[in-house]
Amino acid sequence: MAIDKQALVDAVTFGLGEVADSYIAKGALYHTSNPPRPYDPDAAKAMLSAAGATGLTLSYVVESGNDVSERIALLVQQQLARVGVGVELKKVDPGQSWELLVAGDYDLTVQSWTDDIPDPGPKSTFVLGDDGNKNFLTRYHNDTAKDLVAAARTEMDPAMREAMYVELQQTAHADVPWIDLYQSPFVNVSRKNVENFDQNPLGRLSLEDTVKN
Repeated sequence: MAIDKQALVDAVTFGLGEVADSYIAKGALYHTSNPPRPYDPDAAKAMLSAAGATGLTLSYVVESGNDVSERIALLVQQQLARVGVGVELKKVDPGQSWELLVAGDYDLTVQSWTDDIPDPGPKSTFVLGDDGNKNFLTRYHNDTAKDLVAAARTEMDPAMREAMYVELQQTAHADVPWIDLYQSPFVNVSRKNVENFDQNPLGRLSLEDTVKN
């Protein structure tokens, strides 16, 4: 509730993005919307106080040279300051940032992902399945979610699979191992002499029919 996700959408994607409500993208199989947590810094500040979490300073790893990551980091730093949470930005090159994330030497960072296929199985395995990548470096561990991910991958009944992935999305939303910020469309620019340049919703380029006149 301390992070104004719509402000991130407006500032970082120039209004082209959309506040995310799940780790599964809209348009993908079995996507379900979770009730959004409102931007409410006063409520967030009260919750921190009630939990005895005062005087916090968090280490935020930022990939230097990545304009989007740097802009998000500055906005998040400003927003968390409003609820009394300090954020120390640690700008490092891509190679070093990866080493820090793998080692767990950070409190916050921002990452992006896209689906390889419309099915939510690979993404769920990646972020909830505890399959060796430390759940996309969040170190989140939930045995119930892990078992459900494995069961959903082999379930053949579509209705049963949908129920499983709805439960997984609800579990991730409730436990908050990460904060879903926004979804952004793929934006491409081409010259007027280029025809049939297509990109599917997953970001894959289809160049078989592309023609330069």
